[in-house]
Amino acid sequence: MKRICCYVIAFFFMYVCICEAVHLSISTDLTATDTWIEIPIHISDSKNINAGGFSLRLDYDNTILFNPEVITEGTLTEGKSFFTKVPDDEYGGKYAVGVMMNLGQLTDTILVKIRLHPSENFHYSPISLVAEKTNFHDPSLYTIETTVSKKLVMIQTAEGLQVKSVIYDYNNDGLLNIQDVLVIMKYLFGGGVPIVMEQ
Repeated sequence: MKRICCYVIAFFFMYVCICEAVHLSISTDLTATDTWIEIPIHISDSKNINAGGFSLRLDYDNTILFNPEVITEGTLTEGKSFFTKVPDDEYGGKYAVGVMMNLGQLTDTILVKIRLHPSENFHYSPISLVAEKTNFHDPSLYTIETTVSKKLVMIQTAEGLQVKSVIYDYNNDGLLNIQDVLVIMKYLFGGGVPIVMEQ
């Protein structure tokens, strides 16, 4: 009986290790000038998987951040053919980018960088990856399980541009304050805009 239990436990841990998802996150190590902000998308837990390609979708405030560009120099996407598009489906997001084939072996590195151009009155913008539309696929086009980071917020401060992880920011102002509580109360008791309770 003990031997069977050991086999079951070993099989379980092997299954967990094999099935653990590749993770994508927006790096807090941004590069910014007076005219653009460069956002690195970072791979972790890659486990040297051979990937055919990827697609990712970035969401941000496009009333104050404009003209997205893909920067591949120094990233895993360098030298690869990529596509871009402006999403127009129910999943949302403002900019999509991907590689269809020949991406190669995944490593824990920068997948790609997205450069955005802020308006003169830029102060903050929530920024996130749309989980439902962000994933890797293998050379046979089968989806590789992919997880993404929580919502972040870019804030322009006196010390320069900062990126912070902000959850429970239900009015998307980059702050945690009484206004977020009011949004929840309005939703619960006044029929306000539906919200997603974050974990």
